[in-house]
Amino acid sequence: MGKAEVKFKLSQNDYKCLMFIWQWKLCTTALLKHAIYKEKTYYRTYRRLRDLAKLNFLTALMSTDGNHYVWSLTEKGFAFLESHLPELESHGFKSENRDHDFWVTAIHLGEWIDRVPKNCALISEQQLRRYKLSDYPDWIPRTSSHRPDGWWNINLGKPQNQSLIALEVELSRKTPMRYHKAATYYSNTVQPYQVIWVVANSKDSKCIDDAIKSVSSTRGEEQSFLTIDQYIQNQWQSKIEKGKNQGKTLLEILGKSPESNPRELSGLFPLDTRKCPTISKNHDIVQTRQVRFSRDL
Repeated sequence: MGKAEVKFKLSQNDYKCLMFIWQWKLCTTALLKHAIYKEKTYYRTYRRLRDLAKLNFLTALMSTDGNHYVWSLTEKGFAFLESHLPELESHGFKSENRDHDFWVTAIHLGEWIDRVPKNCALISEQQLRRYKLSDYPDWIPRTSSHRPDGWWNINLGKPQNQSLIALEVELSRKTPMRYHKAATYYSNTVQPYQVIWVVANSKDSKCIDDAIKSVSSTRGEEQSFLTIDQYIQNQWQSKIEKGKNQGKTLLEILGKSPESNPRELSGLFPLDTRKCPTISKNHDIVQTRQVRFSRDL
């Protein structure tokens, strides 16, 4: 064991940080400061993440243009966590599509970065992929016929068709067959309250909606669509442009914890991709979906 490892002791927050990054695959420094290291400054949060990286628990991934950074687990970090996880159906931790997973994390966490509202819950795609069906929470369907990019539950005391919301981030259009399968799943197998699709543009909204309606027994009445450009501009203030609850914002649909006071720019924390956010609030806030994370530092 090297000198650095002798001096450095993992705290409970460090453990939570590693677990959080496993759950969400890719996390910005700003996100981890607000979700885990609440009492630290941005700079001290960055220093702590850098120390974890020096010990090879984490690695920083940089976008191809060098302007954006996220943190991911390493093999060593995952090996450390594995004994603290349930017995997994599928072992792993890496992002298979970094650009897609970055957006999934940002959209899914949104205003729930630092706390999940009372009587609500969420589960990430990583957990859905890795956990055994028997270890799924009772509030989500125990089936592997389709896997969304995550689930929200906005009222754990209500039936699924009044509380369960799926997230589907679809920034490149697939074949109609992919949407036929999703339509069958949502109309016949699960019947959630709502499915929120975040797509590249309005044309894709129509194409996906048409494909779903062509086979859905519910005529896709649970589907909702908004574009990624709208999300970048407004985060959870984005309005559904097509489908169920058209005109309502994500924040109106998902709700906010009554114990929390609204915070200016709270929805931007996952989109603040500075490695060490200390200079200004707006520098390196993601302004476009054309972000490519492909370089390990």
